[in-house]
Amino acid sequence: MLFPTVTFAVFFMIVLPVSWALMRYQRVWRVWILLASYVFYAWWDWHFVFLLFASTIVNHVLAVAIYRSRTVGARKAFLALAVAFDIGLLGYFKYTNFFLSTADNLAGTSWLTNVVLPVGISFYTFMAISYVVDTYRGELVPASFARFAVF
Repeated sequence: MLFPTVTFAVFFMIVLPVSWALMRYQRVWRVWILLASYVFYAWWDWHFVFLLFASTIVNHVLAVAIYRSRTVGARKAFLALAVAFDIGLLGYFKYTNFFLSTADNLAGTSWLTNVVLPVGISFYTFMAISYVVDTYRGELVPASFARFAVF
């Protein structure tokens, strides 16, 4: 869904007033805004909503594991796992086409390679890394899953 379209204007005119009306009811508001966010993201390509949801689950679970761990080694291991997961996702979507096309050029072949880059993956990935690093440093306590998902 592109911003300068009638579709977005209608979407916005529905989501914003409902969001304002629900803000007093935080749990309901979180569900509403999360659903609206997923609808907005799915409008472009619904397959990537599952990627977004999986990334949310993995980062939340690992942030909670970091927070609950009592040994430095376990905390570092969970942090390394979270960062590796996030950088792995980012690396796959941003660089797979580059490496495969380079390999094609070097080998003289022409494989059909086209990994679609999800919108906002860099921003979302770096925000997730920031969240787990801040949890590791003790600068924040992990939020509930619903609150984190809305972030």
